[in-house]
Formats: sequence, structure tokens, C-alpha cells
Amino acid sequence: MHYFIFNLIIDGLKHLNDQGNADSYCTYQ
Repeated sequence: MHYFIFNLIIDGLKHLNDQGNADSYCTYQ
């Protein structure tokens, strides 16, 4: 159960990181 929650948190962080990278890329362009 804890592992499942941990995976959800990791997926959320990855999603936030991807969004941040996309924003930086758009700003950079």
C-alpha cells in the first residue's frame, strides 16, 4: 500500500517536472 502511494507521488513529481520543462522551453523559444 505504501509503495502504491509512493508511486503516485513520484508520478505527480514527474508530471510537474515535465510541465516545468515545457514552460521553460516555451519561454526560451
